[in-house]
Amino acid sequence: CDCFAFIAEAAAAMELRERPVNGVLYVAFNQDSSCFVVGTATGFRIFNTDPFRLVRTRTIPNCGGLGLVCMLWRCNAMALCGAGNDTAAAPAQKSGKRRERLRFCPRRVMVWDDKKETFLADMEFPDTVKCIHMTKHAMVVAVEKRIYVHRLKDLELTDHIETLQVHAGLVSVSTQSVGPDDQMAVTCPGMQSGKLLVAFYRGMGERTRSTVINAHESTVTILSLSPDGSLVATASEKGTIIRVFDTDKGMDLYRFRRGADRAEIYCIAWSATMEYIAATSDKSTIHVFHVAGNEGPGSPSFAQNQEQDEAQTAQPAERPVSVASAHEPSEMNVNRKSKAGFMATLMPKYFASQWSFAKFRVPDYRCICAFSPEDPSCIIALCAHGQYFKASFSKESKNMTQEARFYFDEEHTENPCPWLPQEYHSTFAPAPRAVGEQAPESSRDVPAQ
Repeated sequence: CDCFAFIAEAAAAMELRERPVNGVLYVAFNQDSSCFVVGTATGFRIFNTDPFRLVRTRTIPNCGGLGLVCMLWRCNAMALCGAGNDTAAAPAQKSGKRRERLRFCPRRVMVWDDKKETFLADMEFPDTVKCIHMTKHAMVVAVEKRIYVHRLKDLELTDHIETLQVHAGLVSVSTQSVGPDDQMAVTCPGMQSGKLLVAFYRGMGERTRSTVINAHESTVTILSLSPDGSLVATASEKGTIIRVFDTDKGMDLYRFRRGADRAEIYCIAWSATMEYIAATSDKSTIHVFHVAGNEGPGSPSFAQNQEQDEAQTAQPAERPVSVASAHEPSEMNVNRKSKAGFMATLMPKYFASQWSFAKFRVPDYRCICAFSPEDPSCIIALCAHGQYFKASFSKESKNMTQEARFYFDEEHTENPCPWLPQEYHSTFAPAPRAVGEQAPESSRDVPAQ
């Protein structure tokens, strides 16, 4: 029922290119959420996440708008994709602005070096690009029903994955390399509704193994890998339960209830320590769940509960398994439970559920979020209408506290905080510059490393 053609990515990004709001075509966090990038009709802008600060405004002539922008941590390499109408490749006789606009069509991905202010590569795909992910070794590009895995150093295609359907929120890539082989995980919907495919790769793009997870009975609409790729959080089109699975064996570890009524979940974000997950939905509310307090794979009680679950599946038991997690939480768990817990024997799927221990309401339901890299007890929320929120939470209070609010849309570029005195604004907004224009000495080293 969303008329604004809003799509949220599992990597904490949202696409608004079909119906832009306040000049914002695209918003995305980088891999560690230390920066976020905004695609606009003229180029892109990069902001420091915490504290909020505009780092770079880049104008790219004749780009026709950028519908996808993927940063690679905080370095100068970026992947760009146009927001214009999908058009056939330009004939040889076409030139000038028309040819430049066709270069930025939604089927092409350009690798941009922001330090040298030049394009390094140009890749064309058979269909509209839905999302782009980058790691230090690979670039993952998804189109309608196929995902391409390219080696980053030479952009050679190393693998492709066939899938049932792809939109921006249905592809997730682990951001941390694990083990001596720099293992990377990619997850997407499988070839059957409700199933997930997790593919594992060595650093240079060779697939080593795959796991198929039976995640939901209905269609999966959002998924998000933990930073190291060991866990994946998912939600279905019902939007009432968030499930967390072990990607190695596909075991159902934790289940958290967002609410009782149906909702569309737009974003699921992991904290860097994997202690918390946060979720946003069309109810304009951000929920925070505690993960580390639950018993995970490898613990004796976890294995015992798994055996009990399998036995109850094979033969009905008097008391069904709790939806809160098939595994009882430890004393460290701070998630809320229903006050009517005594009803769990009659209605276990509701009254035995674990609920978020903290929540925060935003003015626009089209919202993505991430945990602050500076303070893991703070959430950064970016709304489609161009507002930034920082809110803190604690395990003792269910309501979060707003710490900061700014604007990042084009209208407020020079005035991101209109409620503050004018002399305060210059600390947030360096002067914009076009390709080829020299930056002041004090800002040339940002964001390139």
